[in-house]
Amino acid sequence: MYYSSSRIDWRVGLHVERRQMNSESLISRRAAEIGLEIDAPTVARLTRFVDLVLEYRDKASLTSLRTGAEVVEGLLVDSLALSTVEGFAAARCCLDVGVGGGFPSVPVAIVSPSNVWAGVDRARRKIAVLRRILRLLSIKRYEAICGDLHQIAYTHQFASSFDLVVVRALRLNEQLLRAIRSVLSPDGRVVLYRHTREDSILDVYGQFTGEAPSARTIALGEGIRSVRFEYHDLGGLDDAIR
Repeated sequence: MYYSSSRIDWRVGLHVERRQMNSESLISRRAAEIGLEIDAPTVARLTRFVDLVLEYRDKASLTSLRTGAEVVEGLLVDSLALSTVEGFAAARCCLDVGVGGGFPSVPVAIVSPSNVWAGVDRARRKIAVLRRILRLLSIKRYEAICGDLHQIAYTHQFASSFDLVVVRALRLNEQLLRAIRSVLSPDGRVVLYRHTREDSILDVYGQFTGEAPSARTIALGEGIRSVRFEYHDLGGLDDAIR
């Protein structure tokens, strides 16, 4: 059967439109389930980010996930959960260590544009792709830096500069712990992502005054892993690498 090019273009366009609608609906629903109310333009930007991650996935080994729904469920939802951590709103300068394809910091930068972000990664190709994604999404208050935190943590630009430090996909060791302590502001907090078969867990460390917040669970829906918040004082960071 012969199809004209215009008909093929129409069918491709319809497929893309349906895929975007499905991703937008999923993002809206999952965001609401973790207590985030985000408007339609923001949902559209998050959807565009997911599409860009998939578009550049193979060029820089951004993720092994292959569909928009997998990226939303596997990476986006618990990234957005970072913005609900107590004290996040007061964090002016934030650092994502081992940023890779932009999770968790880029989704958070989209929903909370008042925060200033730096994303650090040693992989030059990933940083190049991330910079392109930031340009395409017009995210201005974000600097993607190719480098090793161990080497730049003690510079004037980084030392004691960040109110929030996020570590998602790196294995902690004493060298990394010292670098994190160096970049952290006096009242800063550290968020460590951990994943089990059932849950995605955020461990939050910081200089808490008074009684520390209690742990809580955010249910993401049947069959979807939950996000648990566990709060510790900053001294607990030492135990996290043992």
